[in-house]
Amino acid sequence: MMGGAMYKWILELTEEIETVIPTDDHARLEELRVRRAEAFAAIEAQGEQASQEAIALIEKIQECEKRCREQALRKLATLKKDMDVIRKGKRLEKAYGRFVGNV
Repeated sequence: MMGGAMYKWILELTEEIETVIPTDDHARLEELRVRRAEAFAAIEAQGEQASQEAIALIEKIQECEKRCREQALRKLATLKKDMDVIRKGKRLEKAYGRFVGNV
């Protein structure tokens, strides 16, 4: 794969990552992340100047990366809230002798 084709492949991998984030399939997410890193390394090794087609694909990749980050941050915020509920329940358990969930 050369230039534009590599960026197209990276875009496809990034879009797939976007669909996998909500599934909690960490093994699949890691596999995609590794393949994406390998593709970027291959592009860097070529050392070619990006074509206009590649630049357009890079912009799409960046947009997709932004959506992935936003999605991951929302997921992290949800996990933090869940952990806060669990911690609060454990504190109440310590105080009252029983676990009180969803308080």
